[in-house]
Amino acid sequence: MNNIFFFLVVVAICDSSLPYCVKFETQAETKKFDAAEAHCVSRGGHLPFFKVADELALFNNRPIKFGKEYLGYHRDSNKVWKTVAGTDLTVTNWYTNEPRDWGGQSENCVDSSTESFRNLTWNSILCSRDRRFHCRFEASIFPDASCPESFTKIVPNREPTCNEDVIGETPHYQTIPNNTMIETSSCEAMRESNNIYANIAGTGYAERFEGRMTKIFEKLETSATGEDCYEENGFGQEDEEATDVSGFDANDMCKLNKQINSAVNSYARHYACEGRGKVYRQIIRSAKKVKTFFEERYGC
Repeated sequence: MNNIFFFLVVVAICDSSLPYCVKFETQAETKKFDAAEAHCVSRGGHLPFFKVADELALFNNRPIKFGKEYLGYHRDSNKVWKTVAGTDLTVTNWYTNEPRDWGGQSENCVDSSTESFRNLTWNSILCSRDRRFHCRFEASIFPDASCPESFTKIVPNREPTCNEDVIGETPHYQTIPNNTMIETSSCEAMRESNNIYANIAGTGYAERFEGRMTKIFEKLETSATGEDCYEENGFGQEDEEATDVSGFDANDMCKLNKQINSAVNSYARHYACEGRGKVYRQIIRSAKKVKTFFEERYGC
């Protein structure tokens, strides 16, 4: 019986698909990497690292941000990037051409920056740099599925519905009803828009991006009748081949932005059938403006 109990406990601890609770606390000190991590460990935590995208979004939305601060990642003696807990990286947000060694020096640690051109992306740096930092604390879910006070519940691999964002279990595109008329590609585009929002959360343009995408998805919904009006909208097979999207690349925000735009265009051509004027054209124009808006601010 004891052996069975031990087995069940180990499985529960190691199962990365189980919900867990997390919080990030601001620290007043400025320290080098090893000292910063030791400080967090002494308090029962670690420097911030992220198991899933929800957690990264939660951290990027924190109320207090420093110009540059340490994250809980380092490169080990085998030149492999690991978390300070010794695990592999499952979520990354590197700035362009990072990580890299600058000037022949081994940049084995990581910081995040609020600088406008960095947009909270990650940069490899020397571990001897002095940086501000937060500490990450993780706790187990209570039997009633709630978290301790001040912690946020994270649900790995949670599949959002069409109108639901995975960031802290709070819908962002909450005006979009679950409707079977919205085909899979449109739902995926909506979810991937949430991924972009998670990536830029905390920047000066995140809310504008979200608001503009919300209006586009609202118009997609209200113009859909359940019928395919592709030919009525004046398109043929050659047009569809030019905008076909076979998948989404969640690791490249610039590429993902273009793929979302293509998916929205394709859906509008097929299903934006009802409304004043040529609704499909209005949606396509709005989507193009949002695509350009993101490219200019993200630095694509």
